[in-house]
Amino acid sequence: MGFHRRFQTVYFPHTPEMAGKILKVKELVEVENVPEHLVRTKRQQRQERKATRGYKVVGSRKDSFMKV
Repeated sequence: MGFHRRFQTVYFPHTPEMAGKILKVKELVEVENVPEHLVRTKRQQRQERKATRGYKVVGSRKDSFMKV
């Protein structure tokens, strides 16, 4: 089914094959029906969990040397 660690979120389309796999491990997983527009890719999930940097880069030193 594509699980690699605990509390991992994985999205699958609703198919009879996937329903059968879920029934075999129903005691171990939590299943929700999610509308298509709420499905997230792995990259989107990672971006949502990522902490803010705590700073903002305004310019670089390279730019300031070029002005001289």
